[in-house]
Amino acid sequence: MAAKKPAAKKPAAKKPATKKSAAKKTTARSKSGVKKSSAKKTAGTAKKKTSRAKPLLSAEAYYLEVQQTAYYIAEKSNWLRDPVDCWIEAEKQISG
Repeated sequence: MAAKKPAAKKPAAKKPATKKSAAKKTTARSKSGVKKSSAKKTAGTAKKKTSRAKPLLSAEAYYLEVQQTAYYIAEKSNWLRDPVDCWIEAEKQISG
């Protein structure tokens, strides 16, 4: 927003504005460079967070995912674990 205010002052006086605009452009560039890099970092961070987060599942898809995971957990334990414990562990794995 600070870069927009000097832009409004430029048309007021041509010669001083040219000199000031060169200085302001340099300042604006450094400010915009900082803002852009921080914006890129923020955008990059946001993209990373969304890529790590699992998409929301429908109720049916969630149930089927937990069911399959619980099955593999029980199978891994040679069917010796309590099925409810396997289900709870599967829900923890799916939820994060």
